[in-house]
Amino acid sequence: MNRVESTQLSDYPTRYMGDDEISLTDLWLTLVEHRRWLLGSWLLLFLPGLIYGLMKAPEYEYSTIVQIGTALEGSADDAQIVPIQTPETTVSQLNALYIPRGIQAFKADHGVKSLAWEVKATAIGGADLVSLTTTAPETDQSGVTLLHEAVTAALITDLEARRDVRLNSYRAHLKALDENTSAPAPMFDTHEALSQSSGTASGHGDAKSPPVPTSESPDMNPALLLERLQSLEEIRRDKATADFLTTQLAQIRITRPLETGLRSESPAGIGKAALILLFGLVAFFLALFTAFTAAFLKNARQEAQARHRA
Repeated sequence: MNRVESTQLSDYPTRYMGDDEISLTDLWLTLVEHRRWLLGSWLLLFLPGLIYGLMKAPEYEYSTIVQIGTALEGSADDAQIVPIQTPETTVSQLNALYIPRGIQAFKADHGVKSLAWEVKATAIGGADLVSLTTTAPETDQSGVTLLHEAVTAALITDLEARRDVRLNSYRAHLKALDENTSAPAPMFDTHEALSQSSGTASGHGDAKSPPVPTSESPDMNPALLLERLQSLEEIRRDKATADFLTTQLAQIRITRPLETGLRSESPAGIGKAALILLFGLVAFFLALFTAFTAAFLKNARQEAQARHRA
């Protein structure tokens, strides 16, 4: 009896009889001994992943490019065309407000309770452009395009309100300037008066010329003359400002989508072959774990039986 027990104990792998040492040879022998567990669990885990990888439709990235409205800012001498708001601010508003609002509008219009699509907004560097991107199968292209249009409509509605405020401000300022510049001009020719005065002082005045107003005359009073010259200069400045405002009104551009539903040339994300390979690797490591677990349970059971017999 003792001889049988000692024989059984001598058949245990040495890794279970030693301290904490691991032998690669013992590991290999364990896998060979439990190769059915290894192969069976690998096939059981890999086949669903293989079927999923073969049946999974390729996904593409769909993009919508939105151009932010612009306006002419600055002065007449140093004017620049700038966006109504920065692309970075627009992206933050899209992610926090307009994308959720567009998704809600899309669900309400199409009677959908949930969406598997995710819309991301990014700024295109060096331009007043913002991109909306969504990854989805090719069969969902029309739905993704409608979703992007809903998000873009929510953005444009608010930005157009800001544009209208700026337009109304320009128009009000321009109207005030038009009323100011339409006032009657001074009823005398300043250059002619000055030349006549100069001619009289030099003694070369023409006897047939009309009399020149003296310094006591209202038209030649220095204070009144200076005031009228300043009035003329103000009118010239107001006309220049009015011209610049007219240019600003003409240069305002609305926020609009440039392209909608652009599909990427190649599928996005991991391809079918890489996906199947990944499933195979994951299944293999899980199968290794299953095989070693089966070996451990078998040895633990044998040890329990040996103690029971002892």
